[in-house]
Amino acid sequence: MVSRHGISLRNTIAAVLALGLAHPGTTLAADEPAGGLEEVVVTAQRRTENIQDVPMSITAQSTEDLARAGISDIRDLGNVVPGLSFTTQGPFAAPTIRGVQSTIAQAGADSPVAIYVDGIYQPNQLANVFDLADIQQVEVLRGPQGTLFGRNATGGAISVRTRKPTYDWTGDVGLEYGLYNGSDQNGNDMVAKGYVSGPIIADTLAFSLSGYYRDLDGYLTNDNNGDQSGKVERYTLRGKLLWEPADNISLTLSALISNRVDLTAGATQALNGNGAAAQYADGRVAAQPWHVASNLYQGSSPVFGHQKAFALAGEFGFDGIGTLTTLTSYTDTQTRYDVDLDTGTSALCKASFACLDFAENYPNDTFQQELNFSSEKFGAFSFVGGLFFYVDNHTFGAVVQPALRPDGQVDREAGSTIGFAQDAEIHTRAHAVFGEAYYDVTDQLHLIAGLRYSKEKKWGTGTVVPRFPTTGDVESTSTTPRLSVRYDITDGLNVYATFSKGFKSAVLASFEQSNNFALPEFLKAYEVGIKATGERYRLSVAAFVYDYTDLQAQFWDGDSAILANADDAKMQGLEFDGLFKVTDAFDVRLGGAFLTKAEYGTFVGVAYDLPMSPSGMVFLNSVDVTGDRMIKSPKFTGTLALTYNTEVAGGALQASANLYHSTAFHFDLVQRVRQDAYTTVNAQVTYVPAGHDRLQLSVFGRNLTNEAYFTSTLLGPTADAPVYAPPRQIGVGVSYGF
Repeated sequence: MVSRHGISLRNTIAAVLALGLAHPGTTLAADEPAGGLEEVVVTAQRRTENIQDVPMSITAQSTEDLARAGISDIRDLGNVVPGLSFTTQGPFAAPTIRGVQSTIAQAGADSPVAIYVDGIYQPNQLANVFDLADIQQVEVLRGPQGTLFGRNATGGAISVRTRKPTYDWTGDVGLEYGLYNGSDQNGNDMVAKGYVSGPIIADTLAFSLSGYYRDLDGYLTNDNNGDQSGKVERYTLRGKLLWEPADNISLTLSALISNRVDLTAGATQALNGNGAAAQYADGRVAAQPWHVASNLYQGSSPVFGHQKAFALAGEFGFDGIGTLTTLTSYTDTQTRYDVDLDTGTSALCKASFACLDFAENYPNDTFQQELNFSSEKFGAFSFVGGLFFYVDNHTFGAVVQPALRPDGQVDREAGSTIGFAQDAEIHTRAHAVFGEAYYDVTDQLHLIAGLRYSKEKKWGTGTVVPRFPTTGDVESTSTTPRLSVRYDITDGLNVYATFSKGFKSAVLASFEQSNNFALPEFLKAYEVGIKATGERYRLSVAAFVYDYTDLQAQFWDGDSAILANADDAKMQGLEFDGLFKVTDAFDVRLGGAFLTKAEYGTFVGVAYDLPMSPSGMVFLNSVDVTGDRMIKSPKFTGTLALTYNTEVAGGALQASANLYHSTAFHFDLVQRVRQDAYTTVNAQVTYVPAGHDRLQLSVFGRNLTNEAYFTSTLLGPTADAPVYAPPRQIGVGVSYGF
């Protein structure tokens, strides 16, 4: 989409770089020592190691990296990670890595890009849109992670790690105020956050507490009355206890509670007027970006979420042998989504049952247990092995045409105005055994061989069918290998080749509660790459080829999911990610992903075909897309990040800018719902007063080009319904560390 309130990209960059970039000086960022780059440590192979030694494509972002790029929400990670597009399906998280993605969200379906927080798998797609608060590091692993991460990591994994307790008193507090001035509403956005950690018993028992609160009054306009809409209110509280009774024993107990009220994530509108309500004389649909016109609360489709999570992580070291790690977790997630499928308002349309509202309950509770043993090196040999056990009960409850209160909020107690409501619960039981062996053939040649055996069983219980499928529980099994070879040409230069396989389990028909289900999908990946590092640069380049079979392609027909599998798909591409310290004061980070091929093999899918009928319905037709470009697969995405540090009178200044560009892509098989190429720019200037190095003052801008682009659609028989990314935001922040 084009920018409505656009400003020249060239002028934007010039203005950003003019903010104090004239004089060389010292480095402000604590993680980048003067004269060189700090080592980046990752846990992609279930053990701590240098990112350059891991034979796979990884992007790691620290807290400082994310702040400089203006990244505070997990949906923005694509702005700094090559090959990642964090789109959503309505408000449901549906990230895409190298073209691998999900097309629908329902109970037990999960995403093929697995999301982990502190090693704990996060299955609820409605809860997986969250703020990146209290972050130590985010790692994005591209390519199937079938061996060590396992279930539903066909496309890759996003691993979020939060900060650990320390034995030294430390902490920080921050306050941020932003103004969205790129839409017709000047939405105020306030964020407050804090972290504190310290000892309870010196060198034995420590704690940490963190809190995050966001209050946004909205940047949307409700076209039903002209009022402001888009309220967001979120909070997250996290506590940890670290107990180390001996040098070789470490136990961490953590607890989290979070709450979310969000009127932006599901704020759909009728693209190009393609909404059922528009076909009626009294109909109203939103016609501009950042406008809504639903008959629900404040013209939007509200999202509500509440989560409680508990985890116990233990590490037990055995001198000269290795480390045993155990992770036990329980998560209770309560989420719901009130959605206006036609996105507009029309009493006549509702009376004809062409315009429908849904009240969707989407809660789940999950128990996970993992045991992992990482050995020491026995000469040239070492290994990692483990066991995984998973129990999930996930509900999809739907009330069709729910009763509404006068303000448009769903009246849960009154139920449905047409008497149609049903619940289904998908039960998943999964277990796996996995391992990888590492062998140094010589000081330069290194081999990895890994294997994982996974078995999953799923069944449903519902209000229509007591237990489904009636033909019996659905079992999915897989054996997913990984083979890698790395050759160190020099200490700072290596090449590698990796073969891996990914697996995603079967998907049941949670709404219709039938015997239908989508088969498991499998992906074979071949990747070659080169990694180089020096005192002032770090660079990785990778090329990949994918062979995708039985990929799951589900579509929403207005009241249930159509479950299907495409026979196959082929993908191939090239990625690069580099950090260059041009001077002690000036850093450049450059990343890009060329997805040169992403096409369906033999596949007859379904799509909604215009024109609309007089009633406002669009009929679902079969469409042969064999050989067509896959959905949500831009041919190129790239990012350029610039950071400059300088001394100024009375302190130190850091200026940073992050540019992101994506070529066009489409969200549906007939390529009618299309996102044109777009470019966004984020920028930040931070000042640290002399003698007060714990105090930071900042000015920031996000989406400075004010691009009106959408990152989500909710396609159905009554609307082409996208959700637009936020407009331009300008703000200030202050933080203090102690």
